[in-house]
Amino acid sequence: MLKSPYKWEFVSIHDYSGPIENQEYIEGAIFCVLDGQVVFSYEQYDYIDQLWCYIILGLTDALSGTTYDGFFPDQPLRLLFEPKGDFIRLGVGRKLFTFPAKRVIYLLASEGKRVFAAFTRLVPSEKDHWRFFKSKSEDLLSKI
Repeated sequence: MLKSPYKWEFVSIHDYSGPIENQEYIEGAIFCVLDGQVVFSYEQYDYIDQLWCYIILGLTDALSGTTYDGFFPDQPLRLLFEPKGDFIRLGVGRKLFTFPAKRVIYLLASEGKRVFAAFTRLVPSEKDHWRFFKSKSEDLLSKI
């Protein structure tokens, strides 16, 4: 979801067609529910382009057996991807979740692929960057 430049609301990136005012710091939020649990919400508003990159890097690390332990781009909220056998422990802020690895990778990498395609359309000056992360998303999907 992107923050609308016209008023305080979020608009799906897939439906957004307006200009991106600050193309270096794209404001927005992710809303994600998995197994009935809210993992990401509008309260975790941040630089959405960078956050999606961190998510894909975290999934890549977890799939390779390495823990990714970082923070959101512009606030002190933890972002954790920790492999646990066939599961991934996902930390968002102070919340910890454990999900089947294939399920969380499929959910986030599939949406990441769509989001990076949308960023390519909305911020074409950074198309090589978006294509790189779209390719990383596709690579994750091919490995599950």
